[in-house]
Amino acid sequence: MAKQEHHGGILVLGASGQLGRMLRRYWASSQDTAPSHGSEVYWQYRRRPGPETHGHWLQWCPGDPVPGDLGPIRAILALWGVTPAHAKTASDLALNAKLALQAQDLAQDIGAGLVLHCSSAAVYEPRPAAPGAISGAFPETRAGGQINAYGAAKLAMETALMDWAEAHPRGARAVSLRLANVVGADSLFAAIGGALGRSGDHTITLDQFDDGEGPWRSYLTMPDLAHVVDRLVASPPKRLPRVLNVAAPQPVAMEALARAAGCGVNWRPAPDSAARMVALDTSALRQIVPLPDRNAEDMIASWNALRGAQG
Repeated sequence: MAKQEHHGGILVLGASGQLGRMLRRYWASSQDTAPSHGSEVYWQYRRRPGPETHGHWLQWCPGDPVPGDLGPIRAILALWGVTPAHAKTASDLALNAKLALQAQDLAQDIGAGLVLHCSSAAVYEPRPAAPGAISGAFPETRAGGQINAYGAAKLAMETALMDWAEAHPRGARAVSLRLANVVGADSLFAAIGGALGRSGDHTITLDQFDDGEGPWRSYLTMPDLAHVVDRLVASPPKRLPRVLNVAAPQPVAMEALARAAGCGVNWRPAPDSAARMVALDTSALRQIVPLPDRNAEDMIASWNALRGAQG
């Protein structure tokens, strides 16, 4: 896609969350590519960050006056949201839609032409598939079905954004990024990190299906997520799709990730509710931002590099 002619910064909402911290660390350790189009990045916090925080940041909450200390902003990256780990009730998860609409309203107020929202692969109904096969991958048109509460909340968020777009035909472009599991940010990596922190017992437990295989998932490294954000922000907003799967081209075995990280695997019988394969079809993404294939070793190397980075 052709790049925009005008310039402006990126405002990241939710800098204190896990993805916000990881992205900030990556960009801080990769100044030659952070981001490549030369935009300033502003990081939003609800509370004043610690003295070790560097760069452009602002303290702002929805309902506060529009931030007045920003330069021109071309795009907002809305990383904020309520995850299952922080939700006590379904109404907590419903805040995802409210936050998304608040990001759209903020974009209107500050003149940003694009808002990238974090949705999730949880919007797809899990189903069995052959290990390593990509033929059963979910295209963007297959969302819905018997999904969990978090997936339902994210799908409701996407619907709310579609309704907002219809009501604001000249408004900021809203793009929902259906993210795969992010390397270093999901439950598998929480288990791996915990295992590696123990002395003498670097093992994790995975579900095992009838043929002896464990789960396979689509994953996304932080460098690749940063690259996708960079390219989308540099693209004409109106040419971008409303929803977009974001993942490496091929799914990987969770067992392979664990072993590449140096962990052993203990197996338990997979319950009937366990999903064998959750893979995302990235055909649409490849038309905008082609991502390279990543095997388990590549992903673990990326994770280790990010853990060792300062920023």
